Amino acid sequence: MKVAIVTPTFPPYPGGIGRFAYHHAIGLGSLGHEVEVFSPLYDQKNKNLENKLKVSFLKPMFSYGNAAYVPSLSKKIKGFDIIHLHYPFFGGAEVVWRQAKKLKKRGTKIIIHYHMDVVGRGWIGLIFKLHRMFLLNSIIKVADRVIVTSMDYARSSDI
Repeated sequence: MKVAIVTPTFPPYPGGIGRFAYHHAIGLGSLGHEVEVFSPLYDQKNKNLENKLKVSFLKPMFSYGNAAYVPSLSKKIKGFDIIHLHYPFFGGAEVVWRQAKKLKKRGTKIIIHYHMDVVGRGWIGLIFKLHRMFLLNSIIKVADRVIVTSMDYARSSDI
């Protein structure tokens, strides 16, 4: 199968979601799947990442922290059997969501790996709250499957 892994971070950037996505891609590749990882290019040194994976670091139109709006992702994810989105990915999840109808017409399955709820204070907390209120459910609904760490977490989270 041809699998696109869409993740907000990826090594060498440190962080849990990126490390998980890295091992996820390695595991799928070892099973014989054709895997390509898509992640924002936060730092030019990411371009020189050498490994056995096909990784496309996409230049964001704008970014803040680990949020990055990457409109070029919409063209890159065409032609895959599975789009596996690691969430939260503000700016990437919305691109997948907007393309979901077209992707599904072509038979693409969308999987969302829901890693965590987002919390914040001040204006960033307000942005997270608005996202939860107006976008999160729509993004989750386009998924053919949602993966969580436990059913207990799923019941107590924002999804």
